[in-house]
Amino acid sequence: MTAIGQPTDTATAEPTGTVTASATASTQPSSTATASAPPPATQTATATASATSAPPACSGDCDGNEVVTINELVTAVNIALGNVAVSACSAADSNADGQVTIDELIRAVSHALMGCA
Repeated sequence: MTAIGQPTDTATAEPTGTVTASATASTQPSSTATASAPPPATQTATATASATSAPPACSGDCDGNEVVTINELVTAVNIALGNVAVSACSAADSNADGQVTIDELIRAVSHALMGCA
């Protein structure tokens, strides 16, 4: 307890908040204590993922053995026609746009005839 006109004691606790305590004496003794904490910190996490796959080493080579076979060409044609999902031979989709187009089929046929280089 302090008399009027004397400084007030202040205690600060970090990092959870600020605690202030004061006591004042007058004709009627009274004591006041105030505790407050700052609002909880808001954290925002932003994650951006960008995955771009490199073009296959050999367009049309579904099994990755660097040889394009007839059955791999047939699979690529079926993907182009919409009969089979691109995941059946992602190497046929050399630009990774989710579809097999005529130019990608021609590239795969070229690799079947001349090999992968």
